[in-house]
Amino acid sequence: MNALEMREHGRAVRRARYFGKRYHYNTSNDGRVEIGVVQGLGEDWIVGYITESCATRRVKTKRLEPCKDPTALQVLLDQWAHERQLEGVTDVQSS
Repeated sequence: MNALEMREHGRAVRRARYFGKRYHYNTSNDGRVEIGVVQGLGEDWIVGYITESCATRRVKTKRLEPCKDPTALQVLLDQWAHERQLEGVTDVQSS
């Protein structure tokens, strides 16, 4: 596997960890990232993003607190993203 294939494989692995729709979001430290509902510690689901090193970072806002139901959290994320006019992530299929 060459470097480009390894990078694409890493992206696919990170993408698979998300539950539901993802959005583009600008952070102060990591720049533009994809956020979505991901498994946090234990049984909790969080809204966050996954770094290049596969670390999970939570988007900290009182409206998107961790919970045990990913579907309910996805609904909250969709509302929050719509209010902030965040752009949804579109996956491009490679041929």
